[in-house]
Order: sequence, then C-alpha cells, then structure tokens
Amino acid sequence: MVVKPSSSSLGFLIFLGVFLVFPTANYVWSSGLPLSSVPELIAVLALLPLICSRWLRRLWFRHVSRVFKGNTKILVLVLGLGLVGKTVLFTSGSYQGFPACYRAVGETPSFSSCEKSYNNPLGRFAATRVDNFIDFGSDDWELSFMNSLRFNYYWWVADSVLRDRIPFMASWQGVVEFDAPQTVTVAYVGTGKVEIGPVGLRLLPTYSHIANEQLQIPKGRHNVTVTYIFDDGRRSSMSGEPGPYPTLRLNVGNRPISAIAPHLAFRLIGWFLDLLALTGLLLLIGFYWSILRSQWFCFMGVTVLAFIVYVQPLSDPPSAINSYVFLFTLVAAMLVVWSRRRHHLLMACAGMAILILAHEVRAHPSLTAVLLRDGGRDFLTYESFARSILETWSLRAGEDIFYFQALSRYVTFFHHLVFGDGDGQVTVFSRIALTSALLWFGWRFRGCNSYGKLVIFTGTVLLVTFVNSTVVATLIRQGTSEYPTWLLFPFAFTWLFASGQKSTARGFAALSATFIARTNQAPAILWLFIFRGWSAFRERDWMFVPALGLAGVICLLPALHNNYYGDEFTMLPTSRDIPENLVLPLDRWIEAQTGQEARQQVLAQLDFLLYGPTTAERHVLAGGGLRLVFLGFQLLWIVAVGVAIQRLWQLRQVSSLVMVVLPLVYLLPHLFYQVDVYYPRHVVVGYLAMAAVAFYVVTTPSLKEVET
Repeated sequence: MVVKPSSSSLGFLIFLGVFLVFPTANYVWSSGLPLSSVPELIAVLALLPLICSRWLRRLWFRHVSRVFKGNTKILVLVLGLGLVGKTVLFTSGSYQGFPACYRAVGETPSFSSCEKSYNNPLGRFAATRVDNFIDFGSDDWELSFMNSLRFNYYWWVADSVLRDRIPFMASWQGVVEFDAPQTVTVAYVGTGKVEIGPVGLRLLPTYSHIANEQLQIPKGRHNVTVTYIFDDGRRSSMSGEPGPYPTLRLNVGNRPISAIAPHLAFRLIGWFLDLLALTGLLLLIGFYWSILRSQWFCFMGVTVLAFIVYVQPLSDPPSAINSYVFLFTLVAAMLVVWSRRRHHLLMACAGMAILILAHEVRAHPSLTAVLLRDGGRDFLTYESFARSILETWSLRAGEDIFYFQALSRYVTFFHHLVFGDGDGQVTVFSRIALTSALLWFGWRFRGCNSYGKLVIFTGTVLLVTFVNSTVVATLIRQGTSEYPTWLLFPFAFTWLFASGQKSTARGFAALSATFIARTNQAPAILWLFIFRGWSAFRERDWMFVPALGLAGVICLLPALHNNYYGDEFTMLPTSRDIPENLVLPLDRWIEAQTGQEARQQVLAQLDFLLYGPTTAERHVLAGGGLRLVFLGFQLLWIVAVGVAIQRLWQLRQVSSLVMVVLPLVYLLPHLFYQVDVYYPRHVVVGYLAMAAVAFYVVTTPSLKEVET
C-alpha cells in the first residue's frame, strides 16, 4: 500500500525547521539562530536532506504517520505551542549570564557603543553578546569583531600591533546570589576592576604572568560589574618572549561564577521547549536509523575511523591527505557508484559527515572558536565585508563599487548568521555540503557500463579526496572566495548535462551565481551556457529562454549594486587589471620565445597549472603532496579526450569533444593571471571539471547507441 504524504506531515516538517531556527532566550537548548551548538548543527544536517530530497520526504511522511498512527495534526499543534513559547521568552527579555560589551582600546564603533557579534545579531541588551560565565583563557574569547579591516595589522611591518594581541576592553554586568559567604577567585592577565555587591577589587596591570586575587563576598543577592582591559604593548618588532595571552576568570571554588537563573515561569517554558527539541531530534534519529540500520556495520566502521581521526596526534607538517578519511572515501565511492539504492548514497554522505566532524573537532580548540585571519590577506577582507553587513544591515557590504569578488562576503555573512561567531561549525557545514554534493554528483552519473563505472568511481574518489585534502580544507576554514563555485559546479553541471530530466533554469542560475562569485571563471561559464543553449535549441527545448533571462538577472546583480551605491554600472570587479593579478600579459608570452627570464616565468606558471614537480614539492599547506591526485585527474581527462576523439573519428559526434575542452577553458585565464597565491584555490574548479567531463563522456550515449 502506498502512503501518500499528508499535508499535516508536511506541515510538521516545516514547523520543525521553523522551530529549530526561531530565536529565543539563551538558556533554552534549542535557542534558535544562531545555531551555535553541536546538537543544533546536527539537526540542521539532518533536516537539509529532507528538504532537498523528495524520496526522503516520502519516507519521512510514512515514518511520522507510522510512529504517531496518523495523529500528526496534534504534533503540528504542539510545535505551534512551542513557537509561541519561544516568542514569549524572546519578547520577555530574559537571559542567563552576563551581558558583555567588547570594543577595541581607544576606539568606539561608529555603529554602536559596543562591537557587534553574530551571537547577538540584533544587539539586544545593549551588549555585544551574553556570556554564560566570565571564564576566559588564552584561546576562547571568540572575538569575531577583530576580523575586520579596522584591525588590518601586518606582522611583517615594524612596530605593528600583533593580530593575536589586539588591545581590547570589555565590561560585564549581572546579578549573582549566594546562600552563604563565598570566596571569589579572580585570575587575570591585564588590568581592570571587579565589583560584587559591597566588595570591590582593582586589578593592577599584570602582563608577565597570570595573577590571582580573592574577594570575600557575603551571602545574598549582589550586582556584578566587571571591567577589563588587555593592552600589553607588544609589537611585531619586539624581541624576547611575549607574556601570556589575555585571561580573566571569576571562580567560586573550581567553578565559574554563575548569574542568577531567570524566573521560574520562564524556566518552565524553557524546559518544555527543550523537551520538544529533544523529541524532534530523537524523531529525526529514529527516521534515519529506520533507513540505514541495514548498514550498521558501515556505521560501526566509520565510527571507529572517526575516533582514530579524533585522537590522532597532530603532526608538523601535516599529511596532505588523511589516510583514514581516504579509506572511507573508497568505501563511500563504492556505495555511490556500484549501487542503485539511494540508501547507500545517504550512508556514504552520513559516513563522510561523521569523519569531517571528527576532523574539524580535532582541528579547532572548539567548534565555536573564532579563527583570526592574518592581516593583509583576502580572507580577512571578506570576513570584514561580511561583518559590515552585520554592523550596518546594509547590502553595501563594505564597498560602493566591488573591487573584490562579490558573492563570497554574502555567503560568509549567511554562514555566520546561521552558525554564530565560531568558524568551526561553519567549516563543518561547508565541508559536509561540498563532499555530499560531489558524492551526489558521482551518483547521478553512475548509470553506465562497467568501464564507465570504473571511471565514475575513480573520479568520485579523486573529487572527494581532493576537497578534503589538508590544503583545500584549510582554504575552506579560512573562507576562500572560490568555495561557492566549488559547491555550485557539481549542481550546475548535473542539472544541465546529466542523463534523465534536466533543469536548465536551476543549472543556469547556479552558473550565474558562480560568475558573480568568481568572474575569472567567466570564459568557462560562457562555454557551458553556449553548449547547453545550443543543445536546447536543437532539442526544441524553449524553456532555456526564460532560464537564460533568469541567468541574466543574476549576473546583473553586482552591476545593480555598483550603480545603487557607487553610481557606476559595471559588472566586473575593478581589481581585474591591477598588475599584481596580471602577472603574464600576452607580450610576456611572446617574449618567452627568446628571453630566458620570461621563459622561466612561463614555465613556473605552467608548473602551477599542471602541478609539475616544483609545485609538488611545496609545503603541504601551500599545495604540495598531491601529485597522485592531480595526476589522476589528468589521466581521467586524457581518457575523456580519447573517447571524444574516437566518437568524432568514427561517428562525427562533435559534442563530446567540445565538452572535454571545458577544463582548459577554466584554466585558460591563469595563463595570464596569478595562480600561486593561496594555491591551489584558482585551479580547483578546473580539476573538478576534468572529472566532470569524464563523467559526461562515459555516460552520454554515442549517436550509434541512440540510433540502436
């Protein structure tokens, strides 16, 4: 018997998602945006496949109906009450902790008296954020406002402020209550003042060691006011060992001092909301277990691998490829390519997600930790542009006319708005999304003969291994502007060229988004537009006309921004012609025929593009150690070229040969423009395209097969 999805079950799924993201008081486990806890991250990762997959939604409807015997309307009503409860707590203004105001020493932000935080995007309580405790060591301050161009200090410039020691000041206010007299211990590096009820303590400037002071606090309820300043005067040109990093801890015994709890009525509502969230999470876990329980042995294996990844000691230099992640990549590719069951694709994605989570937990002090970008680098620039949206709530995003690439700053802002200040959860989500997209990419192209399956398997292994290599994972952590193009490419290519039902509108929209993410990919994007447009014209598929119109609108968005904010209608970033980017103009290539210096420069550029021996010997974090991966992509592409030439020679079929040129078109701009800075970010999409065209060639039927 086929169970049809009911509107109430669909409503329950929608309500569950809304309930997850709806903001409320910070003492509720499911506190809504930002989703800054690991359970909330897991809930997002569990809900997204349901949103994206009709197959999963059908199974979800069956599961909910079976578990609750069709009484899903009651569940929707209960979740509705949950939303009302969240609204009540949000509007009540209640919180647990100490509202904190942070800012740089000697600087008051122009937009408010306190710096802004993604953890408190609305700036509630006239504070940067609400800290649960005043308990900060050397690496857990999580001051994301320092990722701003206002603090773009260069470590190589003499007497420059060090980015990890930017002078800042903070203040906290709150209320505590003790049942008996208590001794409060203050451990600190810096200076400031602590006032708890009638007792005050001035923290004398201390930067050479962690100082400890004590306050004797009588029982009862007391107001707490704490001010703190860290400014050790350390600069880049100074010699000698620096002192400790900023530290401030207020403890009672071995535990941080706690603010008083909210009113009991609010806590009861919070417990009800936590119960609802736990029920929803258990329902999701039960749903996925009902699908994947037949692969329990695979779960056991990936759990063991994840544990090994987590406890594996860090090495310097790190390995280019984590061997345990690679081991499961082989398993995941086999599940994807040699199976027609969607369950196996889901298992492959879930297994890689578990490994990526373990890998990132090991790589960060915590998943909520803020990664301070180095001064003078693009990563700091894009983080700063994203913060400008938070600070001003303007889509101007830091520039009247785009000098830097347009899309990345908005993607970064969205990521932080969803996951908060911390970079760990953003990286986990980004890597899982990209890896899952590539596994789905291989799965969509899997339907071919044994020879073709071997090509798809090899390509899938190379793709997943490449994007999870140490250097690419590091680029994703830093927030490289190319990431959106890596994520969008497999979707665009599949929607436009995979066998079965195509979606020209979605494919063109994805290609247009890659254009505004990285305009240097414009030649390849135009190549794909023309190829798909010509195919649609021959097939009399006139839906490509409105799809092309949609693509045009998306491509014009940067120009509309520039015209609105800067009174200049231009589509391309104004940095396109700066000498630092155009490293090999055409006359330099001509000069290379006779000039030794120009020839060496050309050979060095080709070494980067083709991953020659010099590039392979670079440091792992500069792209070294991936010789076999790049060689694998190149061999796949050569196979695709061979098949395309065979079809042209025997059957006069031109389309495959036109398609296999795509990777060269992606790499073409970097015959002239710089490629070595933040290597291999500029060539990643070109090598993804090598696998893609191989997938296309081995799965696209030849003219002879079509006639048969």
